[in-house]
Amino acid sequence: MKHGTVGSVLRSNQAYYSQICATESLEWGIAYWSEAFPAVAEANQFREVIVSDAAVMPQALAAATDFFTNRGLRCRRWAPAADQPIDAQRTFLESHGFEPRHTLAMRLEAWPAPLDVAGVRVLPARAMRAAFRETFAGDDAATIELANERLDDPSLDMLVAMVDNRPAGRCAFFEVGDIGRIVGLNVVESMRGRGVATALLSSALAVAHRVASRIVCAQVDAENGVARACFERIGFRQDGVIVEFDAVA
Repeated sequence: MKHGTVGSVLRSNQAYYSQICATESLEWGIAYWSEAFPAVAEANQFREVIVSDAAVMPQALAAATDFFTNRGLRCRRWAPAADQPIDAQRTFLESHGFEPRHTLAMRLEAWPAPLDVAGVRVLPARAMRAAFRETFAGDDAATIELANERLDDPSLDMLVAMVDNRPAGRCAFFEVGDIGRIVGLNVVESMRGRGVATALLSSALAVAHRVASRIVCAQVDAENGVARACFERIGFRQDGVIVEFDAVA
């Protein structure tokens, strides 16, 4: 992969998807699917897609669609292979029920000094399962079930922030070889503006520093300026863009 940070994000994604999905190689890419989580895009997608000729797109999409349909599922995300020109795929997908999803690959430039945010306690989620579940208020049941299933993953350190003894947010550190990935940063709406995200990121980076991660990265929604600013304040910088396509609901 030409772009180091993008490659690190995609490699960590692949490790995660392989944990929650079955996989099968098709002619133009790899199908990731899960009958346990049929409504979750991360669990039902066609990835590493290599199509350079627009004329082939109808066949590629038909093959992926048939694969998922035969399992009673729907292909909910389409992800071109790294460094694959996507113009041929983009035009066709946008006219067939998919919309582009842009995310930023962000990389930590230097280890920040540990931060202690007044009034915010950050604790291991494994010891705070009820509090962890409360941070998902408003999310669908499948998303909550999948997140809880991953709490016992030894490669994942999930953290919960507490403010005034109430759940305030969550974040995790995911270790994939020499890559440290910050995932799942979320702050409860009523707790925003109190330094919760900063406290969570600082705690996650402390884990990354302890295990000596060579690369520490994150994937942030390109339209979420608040999240991007939070990562930048603690030392992350944008280092690439990832374009994937989600099926329109």
